[in-house]
Amino acid sequence: KLQFLYFIGVNIKLNMIDCGHCGKNCSCVGMCRCAQTREELGERVTVEKGNKYCEYLRGLREGKAVELVPLDAAAVEYVEAVLQGLPGVQDVALSKDKKSVFASSKDRSSVSMVQGFAERDTMEVEMAASPKRHDEFVLTGASCKSCTSNISKKLRKEPSKVSACCFDINKDGESSMRTYSEPHVSTPRLQAEVASRTALAADKFGVAMQTTRGDWETSVFVKDSNLPPEVVTIDGVSEAKMLKHSASCNLLNLSLVPSCDISKVRHAVVAALKQQNLLVDPYAECKFCGPSCCCTSVDCSCKHEQEGAFGEMIQVYGEDERYCTDLKAVTEGQYVEIVPTSAEVLEGVYEVLNGMDGVDTVVLSKERESVFVGSQNIPKVIRALHEKEKGAMTLRPQRRDEFRLTGATCKSCTANIGRKFKNADALEAWSFDIENERLDVFSYVGTPESEVQVEVASKVLQAGEKFGVARKVPWEPRLSDRRAMLTTSIVVKGADEHAQYPEWSMINGVTTGEVVPCPNTEYEVVNIGMLEGTSPSAVRHAVSRALAENKIEIASPSADWKGKAAKVEPNAPDYEDADHAVDVNKLLSEQQVFEFIVGGMRCVSCATKIESHFADVPGVARCNVNAATSITRVTASPSVLDADAVQKHIASLGFTAELLQSAGAAGFVFAAPPGDTDIALKTLQAMETVESAALVDDSKLLVKVAPGVMAIDIEKEAKEQGVHLERDKSSRNDKLLSALKREDAIAESKRGFIESAIPTVPLIVLHMILESFAGVAPMRDVKIYNSLTLEPLVEWTLCTYVLLRCGAPFYKGAWAALRNGSANMAVLVCIGVTTAYIASIVMSVIAIFSEHMEPELHFATAAALLCFMLLGQYLESNAKAMTSEALVSLMELQPTDATIIRKDRKTGEVLGTEIVDTEELVRGVVCRVAAGVRVPCDGHVVSGSGDVDESMVTGEPMPVHKRIGDEVVGGTIVMDGAVDVEVDHCGSETMLSQILQIVLEAQNSKAPIQKYADMISAVFVPVIVLISIIVFLVWLSLGLADVWGDDFTDESDGVFASQFFIATVIIACPCAMGLATPTAVMVGTGLGAKAGILIKGGEALEGAAKPKAVLFDKTGTLTMGKPSVTEYLWFAEKDKPLEEKVVKMVAAAESSSDHPIAKAIVKHCDRGALPVPEDFENIPGKGIRCSLEGSVLTIGKPKYILETTHLTAVVEERIAEIQSEGKTVVVAAYDGEARCLFGISDVIRKESKEVIAALHKRGIDVHMVTGDNTRTAKHVAGILGIPENRVNSEILPAGKAMVVKGLQEDLNEKIFFVGDGINDTPALAQADVGVAIGGGTNVAVESADIVLIKDDLWGVLHSIQIAAATTSKIKWNFVWAFGYNVCAIPIAAGVLYPAFHLQLPPIIAGIAMVASSLTVLASSLLLKTFKPTCS
Repeated sequence: KLQFLYFIGVNIKLNMIDCGHCGKNCSCVGMCRCAQTREELGERVTVEKGNKYCEYLRGLREGKAVELVPLDAAAVEYVEAVLQGLPGVQDVALSKDKKSVFASSKDRSSVSMVQGFAERDTMEVEMAASPKRHDEFVLTGASCKSCTSNISKKLRKEPSKVSACCFDINKDGESSMRTYSEPHVSTPRLQAEVASRTALAADKFGVAMQTTRGDWETSVFVKDSNLPPEVVTIDGVSEAKMLKHSASCNLLNLSLVPSCDISKVRHAVVAALKQQNLLVDPYAECKFCGPSCCCTSVDCSCKHEQEGAFGEMIQVYGEDERYCTDLKAVTEGQYVEIVPTSAEVLEGVYEVLNGMDGVDTVVLSKERESVFVGSQNIPKVIRALHEKEKGAMTLRPQRRDEFRLTGATCKSCTANIGRKFKNADALEAWSFDIENERLDVFSYVGTPESEVQVEVASKVLQAGEKFGVARKVPWEPRLSDRRAMLTTSIVVKGADEHAQYPEWSMINGVTTGEVVPCPNTEYEVVNIGMLEGTSPSAVRHAVSRALAENKIEIASPSADWKGKAAKVEPNAPDYEDADHAVDVNKLLSEQQVFEFIVGGMRCVSCATKIESHFADVPGVARCNVNAATSITRVTASPSVLDADAVQKHIASLGFTAELLQSAGAAGFVFAAPPGDTDIALKTLQAMETVESAALVDDSKLLVKVAPGVMAIDIEKEAKEQGVHLERDKSSRNDKLLSALKREDAIAESKRGFIESAIPTVPLIVLHMILESFAGVAPMRDVKIYNSLTLEPLVEWTLCTYVLLRCGAPFYKGAWAALRNGSANMAVLVCIGVTTAYIASIVMSVIAIFSEHMEPELHFATAAALLCFMLLGQYLESNAKAMTSEALVSLMELQPTDATIIRKDRKTGEVLGTEIVDTEELVRGVVCRVAAGVRVPCDGHVVSGSGDVDESMVTGEPMPVHKRIGDEVVGGTIVMDGAVDVEVDHCGSETMLSQILQIVLEAQNSKAPIQKYADMISAVFVPVIVLISIIVFLVWLSLGLADVWGDDFTDESDGVFASQFFIATVIIACPCAMGLATPTAVMVGTGLGAKAGILIKGGEALEGAAKPKAVLFDKTGTLTMGKPSVTEYLWFAEKDKPLEEKVVKMVAAAESSSDHPIAKAIVKHCDRGALPVPEDFENIPGKGIRCSLEGSVLTIGKPKYILETTHLTAVVEERIAEIQSEGKTVVVAAYDGEARCLFGISDVIRKESKEVIAALHKRGIDVHMVTGDNTRTAKHVAGILGIPENRVNSEILPAGKAMVVKGLQEDLNEKIFFVGDGINDTPALAQADVGVAIGGGTNVAVESADIVLIKDDLWGVLHSIQIAAATTSKIKWNFVWAFGYNVCAIPIAAGVLYPAFHLQLPPIIAGIAMVASSLTVLASSLLLKTFKPTCS
């Protein structure tokens, strides 16, 4: 029976019958011929898998049209030629993109055509096949190939249901047109589209489909579903019926009389439909503007829109067929050119626009015949202008491109560039901002950006070689924290076949490069991408050198690079340039953050050197180095620079680098036994629980596992197969904790100090103490040769040991810095020590050849200097470790291990418990947490109960009782009981990890004030060396000239001058300046983290120090954000015994609703078990009605209750009083009588009023912004003490950002915005400092600068206090650091010696230098004693 129904065409679908070849629910339902058809198609033909597989096979078997897509695009023409030669094939056509071939036959199935092709296929082409619909139309009016070509273009214009078409032309009468389309396209839909597009080609064409009945059909899109009676009476129409197409459109299907004039019939139908305003034609074109109009309406509204927007006197200029496009650009764009009719009108227009509100830019054109205007609302500006200047004007849409211009230092430079711009066709107007290195260029919107870019680059180069220019490329707002991209262009003569373009990423400063040929010319345009901050001039010179080295000739700046065919036509499809040099979104979206612990940094100069080095490395977006923690964060594009490359760059500067993490890295690292790596890799790759496995190095493998699989599972499964694996347990947190505690640095400096002190102390005792105070020099009496005694040899031996053994790190660091063209603290130390050492050797050698000379030795000075430097490093490392104590204490809250419940993966049976590292936890694993143990992860309780101490999150000292279903946070402690917790978030996803990452990033960021220290540090060491040399030469010259006589000093002139030289070099300290900001930021952010305040970086810290105004969102910020019953009134005192019953019934009725007000009433009326309401009815916007225990209960607004009962005057007065307080009133009526009311409001936080008073006391203006109604907002503001003129009510979330922006413009000061981080994102981002309150487990609120973990408004005041204290400490640190160097360097240079004979010994200079850094560190550490107050 099924076979019979199937063969006669009955569509059967029986879900219980499975296809033997394809699986369940196949459309072939048991009569499966899929396998047979598949075999008939052959192995080289593929058919779509998935839901359409059987449908496609059936279509190929039964249909007579097919689409073949060769996998090799080059074989398309071959497939077409073979198909054309097959017997029985009617039509062969290429697709629109010429990547596939369509074929049809009257007597051969699609499978038969595929088999016929395979028999003649000598190239063994592999291809995909899919069935197609094939329809034949009668075409009138087409007499040549030009006609059919025009029709074909219209049919293929996207979007189109027609995939391909072909024609048979009959010059004397009716022609034939055949189309290919998808099988699911309906016949009327296809008819309507083909008819509309054919008429679009020319009015003379008519088309209709020939049906199986022998008549003709066509269709028209209409608005209404009612059949217009006039259509049936039109000559040529035999029948008409209306078919449903979509919600806004229907199809009028027309049967036509054979041999009628199809074109005339269609015109008559269209005219009748237009007269009744029923015609809808998505393919029609604007008859006013031309065939390229975007309005796609038969009745063009462009002219009416223009007159409505601007008036009759103002016209929009549109080149050729761009009128509608230009009109849209003028009304929706931000820049326009205004061309008045006369010079007098131009002058008036210019004056009016210069003083008009809302106008951002006003620039005269190069011919001074028009004005270029920039505004957010161009139509509004034009209308306002026309009210004052009544003359006729023409508008022309413009685009503004922003360029960075370097080398222009005065108006003469810009005037020279402007003269060159006047000869550039693409440039309409321009303006310069010399101070900010900015050039703005206006051009017609139809001019591609690439042409503007090349014109500007060429003309600027003509103006002078010293100038450099590059265009800023726009990027997505979500990436606005990244540096912008710049692009510039260089015109070259086309490279011959032997020349090759350079590797762009290898050129310093270049991120990307692209070569665009110029048609019909010998030139090519090289588009170069670079990051903002890079010098365009330097990049152009670097690229020019690279091109010259590759034998590529750079064209003259005045070269005619455009050619005749290269000029972009004005009817371009859109305004975007397809030839961008840089896909900036792709580049930035691929960026990763690489974290390293850098060893060998001696001072802030080292950090500055690393940052400046990476600023010039291609592919690096930014680099932040924290001199206090030695942590370096490099943000780079992994396609350009990976972790190994970053590590090599750091190593090339003379530092060590240990990778902390690579953002995006996932999986476990396992170590395999030596020699078994290959076996282990193959074993892992064969496991079902492993998604991928790859070698990291010779003995380590990176393994990505399936969800729910732990590392211990992999180890056990591998062990069963004879492979021993062990997870690499060197976690990121362990490395980070060690770095923050500075364990290695402390141990290394301590060892170095002890090793240097052992030989240095005897040196100091022998040379300084015994000789200076006791007058004893025992070794000086032992002569070796002439004046050379035993003393120089002993001191040289001890000093050489100190220099070689303990001074090696200093010399290595100094050499690495000098080799890379910089100087750091190690350079100063090495210069001072080496000078004393070499001077002592020289004096000792002279003593060999002199009989009566007593050498002046400074071996003790050199050794003592190194010893004190190492002691200073030891003390400094300890102090730096103390600044990280807050972060370390947070990290130590993280549990290191967890007890998990092991289950059988197949049966789910509990096998027992096992202790694993917390880093092995994955989602879905259940952990058992006993009393006194920290929760290892974020999750929810699945078994047990207990009291949990959540003070680290909420600040509340009392434990919270947790039951099944309650959420718990990792790091909190189970005080009593025991719970089983299922893991929801683990690893970096836990709340504690997010807090740690935010604090770490904040401590690694720089406050804006730090840039001054960086600028000074960059030149500090070279300047100090230069000053020291000058000091030496001055004192040496004075000594040789004998200015003060022989009694001025007992030492030789050279030795005397070298003492000042060494002291000056040693005493200078860049470290104090470099540590002033980061140490204070570290302590300040750590202080905030302990108080539950996450401050995201130095910039937020500095910005929060002194706000002028604070804007609070109301709901959820100043209030609790949860409605609750604050007023309750029982009306009928005489029916007091009935109150309990009514209240319980109200709770029962409201319990079925999820509305916040209903929940508040249920919570207030909680009376235990509740009855079940009957006949429940919800009246939208009014209330509810139901039956309970035979009585009718009505609950709702007072107006709704008044419809069924009455209220006394006293009750109505009480309702009005409650509503005046901004509360919502709900009344309950029982059996037709009002019984009670509930006053519901969002409760104000208990601390809100005190916090606002404290802010007022500090001189900070407080504003409130809310979406609530004005009455409620003013009531809340009155309670909190916020003036009414500072209340902004009925503001949507997007409008809150505009309120913040307006306040910023009015006050021009720092503005705080405090919100809940849910719907306040725009305002948080707009504010100078955005504060998200009550972050809870969602601490990573992207748009907030400060996140208050605890749901407490005091955090707002405390964050301001902490920021103010930290900023003040930074400033005092700078005062000390700068003051020390300003005072100490002149003293060391000897300014006090002529008057007081006061000379600073080099050893004392070294002690002073160490003390200066320690003083700054101690100053920052004192910040730890700061306690935020509530006033």
